Amino acid sequence: LIVQEIDFIAWIATYADEIIAIIAVYFLSGVLVEVANVILEDLVLSTENLTDLQRQRRLTIIPLFKNFLKYAIYFAAALVILRLFNLDPRPLLAGAGLVGIVVGFGAQDLINDIVSGFFILFENYYLVGDYVEAGKVEDRPVEGIVEAIELRTTQIRHPDGQLQIVRNGEIGSIVNYSKQYIYAKVEVPVPCSADLGRMYRLIEEIGQQLKADCPDVLEPTWVDGLENFGEDKLSLRTLTKVKPGKHLNVQRLLRQMLKNTFDREEIETPIRLNS
Repeated sequence: LIVQEIDFIAWIATYADEIIAIIAVYFLSGVLVEVANVILEDLVLSTENLTDLQRQRRLTIIPLFKNFLKYAIYFAAALVILRLFNLDPRPLLAGAGLVGIVVGFGAQDLINDIVSGFFILFENYYLVGDYVEAGKVEDRPVEGIVEAIELRTTQIRHPDGQLQIVRNGEIGSIVNYSKQYIYAKVEVPVPCSADLGRMYRLIEEIGQQLKADCPDVLEPTWVDGLENFGEDKLSLRTLTKVKPGKHLNVQRLLRQMLKNTFDREEIETPIRLNS
């Protein structure tokens, strides 16, 4: 047993220089990746006078370039390591091409994810920072703010805080709430005995106050019409034109203002305020 251990140590010692070189190459590759990422962010984001849309687009493509740089640097490091052992990488690369063809038939989902990711980026379906709602993935709706678009996946932060990681090939249909403007919709339940003319005036007054208080509101709230007509209650549908992705916050603010006003005016609501 002792002889075997000595033989093993002697074998390692013969390759000590190569092992040290491999560790150095791996360490330097990691440092190079981090330096390249810093330089990339500095070059892409340091330009002054960027519009919000330009900055958003650049934030979207940065992760993609980072991935390409990381893969390229580690691939080059692997070639350097092969050279350390006096191995010619060219036959291996030729063989990898054949293997790649074979593997490609079994990796159609991977290819589909990458191709879908390119279409998402270049056709501008959504950008980092957009609030989106995507088609169902595993029977679960996907909704939230886009945090990153990578080669294979999109990361979406749900309003409740969960980070949803979705394969690009499974995104499905997309609703983007961050293009130009969106309407914050709130249904206001009122008793059948309520004076609708008075209700319209109150809601419009609240809408004017909301626009004055909230910079995310583009146009004051207005009553779109009578949405429901039941035996014991009516439902008024209100619309507020707001900045992209701000509809949820404005809905909450409007409900609070409606509740405070109705309490002050002693108007009873049959049920809670819905959106």
